[in-house]
Amino acid sequence: TSNISPCNALCRLSVKYEPTTCSISMINNIPTVTFSPNCIIKFKNEFLYLRKMTIHYTSMHTINESYYDVEVLLYHNRNPINDSDGGIIISILMKKGVDYGDANEFMNEFINQMPANDMPIEKDITVSDNWNPLKLFPHSKSFFYYDGALPYPPCNTNWTYIIFEEAVPISQ
Repeated sequence: TSNISPCNALCRLSVKYEPTTCSISMINNIPTVTFSPNCIIKFKNEFLYLRKMTIHYTSMHTINESYYDVEVLLYHNRNPINDSDGGIIISILMKKGVDYGDANEFMNEFINQMPANDMPIEKDITVSDNWNPLKLFPHSKSFFYYDGALPYPPCNTNWTYIIFEEAVPISQ
């Protein structure tokens, strides 16, 4: 954080997530949730569609050289069908904490249905009518951002990462 610049109105993030449905898969030992296309964000005057989420144990990013217990990546694509046109990845860092709260409620709806082994085929699952990835967001919406690449092959470089500064508590 010693080498950051404020971006003020230039990089406002607006989120409009609606309750959604999903399917799950396990690819290369990474739990993946694919969403129905009714959640969008606006960043730097561009609209993008929430397509999927991956869960990483431990975090891929650090803040001031500190790793976190879990990192959730929300992929917002320019093209709602695939990753080829790039987009924005919102990173939510999580640390072990209380056994209640919005993030726990969100994760509990699907986490016990995740396959134990690689399953590249998506499996539809049932979630509650108000299930919404917005429950993962921290109270403080301050964030860092940088231009990067997909964290898996083909590692396309047309992606921007937004990393929330505040970590969200999640049960063990």
